[in-house]
Amino acid sequence: MLIRLRKPEAGHAESGPVCPRKAIVLDNWRYTTACFEEAFGSLMQFSVLQGEEMIALSQKDAGISQVVSTIGEIYMCRTNDYPRFLERREAFQELAAKQRAACCQQMQSRSVIWSNAPLACALMLVAIEMMLFGNIDPCMPWMTDASDYIERTTSNMSDLPSFDKDLIRLAQLIDVVNSISRAQNPAGFDFVDARLKTEFPTGKIIYGPTPLLNKDADYILSALWHWAVLQQRMIIWSVDAQFNPILSPEKKIEGIELICAASSLQTKILQSYMNLSALSEAHYNMLAPYSFWILIGISQQLRNEQWSTLECDIPALPDDCLHQYAIDTLDCIGAMAGKAGILVASFISIVFTMGLEMVSDEDRRKAYGLLDIQQARYFEISDHFKFVLNELWSLNLRNPTEFYMLKMAMGAKGLDFRPARGIDHQSPELAENLVNQQHAMLEKELEIAESDLMSQVL
Repeated sequence: MLIRLRKPEAGHAESGPVCPRKAIVLDNWRYTTACFEEAFGSLMQFSVLQGEEMIALSQKDAGISQVVSTIGEIYMCRTNDYPRFLERREAFQELAAKQRAACCQQMQSRSVIWSNAPLACALMLVAIEMMLFGNIDPCMPWMTDASDYIERTTSNMSDLPSFDKDLIRLAQLIDVVNSISRAQNPAGFDFVDARLKTEFPTGKIIYGPTPLLNKDADYILSALWHWAVLQQRMIIWSVDAQFNPILSPEKKIEGIELICAASSLQTKILQSYMNLSALSEAHYNMLAPYSFWILIGISQQLRNEQWSTLECDIPALPDDCLHQYAIDTLDCIGAMAGKAGILVASFISIVFTMGLEMVSDEDRRKAYGLLDIQQARYFEISDHFKFVLNELWSLNLRNPTEFYMLKMAMGAKGLDFRPARGIDHQSPELAENLVNQQHAMLEKELEIAESDLMSQVL
């Protein structure tokens, strides 16, 4: 339940959940209230940001109090006077940079004693970056620091209080969502995996009549982490295989191992999904999109024709099944979007993946509708994503790997989307191949342009 913060009267002390003057003063009281009661919406996966423990922590920690006030100020400025927000964005960025530096200094200290304040501050700063830049990309350097801090100061997540566990869960969620979007390895570790292995040593989750939500969430969160790692390996393998079609025995074995890993993960997610029907509608809407994101992502990767050269069964799901999963995902996100606040931007990568499965105009309008909601909340990047989806639909591209290659080959001029960055840093051979492909594409475009020019002259 959200604590309703009461405004202190001048010269009068009150009992109850009233912030001390040294942490929150009258001048920024409106901003603090806006942060906790408006900006974050009411999504369960982000509820730790506005729960009783976070409010209490902001009353005790001056650094978190300042970040909370900044979130509220930026949110109110964006919402009530967007032109003024654009004028002040640079000043907001400077303010956030100072707060970020202070937070990083805490996390980079060599202390081995766990404290929830540095991680709570880092997660709050993510909301600021989301409003200032439209995505969480600038957050990843200090989220890496946060991951290192968690590993250094905690030996077992199961021993921590519930609030601290929820902070770690949210940190891992932010990490894996960005990693999957970027086709990169996660910056941090799979922290919830240790808890699952401790409580479920057989590897199977036993569900009672009333499943505990955090068990379902931890299972899917761990699966997202493993999918982020597997997805990057599959992209690198398939792109390398396309440029080197004569596969060595070692390369074939690696490909078969990747298919087996994808099949195993797919089976686990399908089994987990069967249990989601026992949850409430709100819990289902929260967890199902992440399950579908993994299932659809696996099959989209397996559409690459290079996998068929391995002469083994490909565990890709049927197109009609993927289409229905994509529609269900958009429906779930649509049900949450109205109460997501600024955190609606966290769904943009999922909407993109689902958009690849949209065939009819009606389906595509559904994907557009969710981007419209994000754009209405002043996330300008949503308009850009509409352009990208249109390009993909016009090219009939449904395999993300083909899109990553196309973007790299075109020098990111004709198409631009976030996931393409990062894969060239993992394999020098892949980077060289992509550069050669880019040069070939540009030479071809030049030949076409010269031919068109000559035809006009003649």
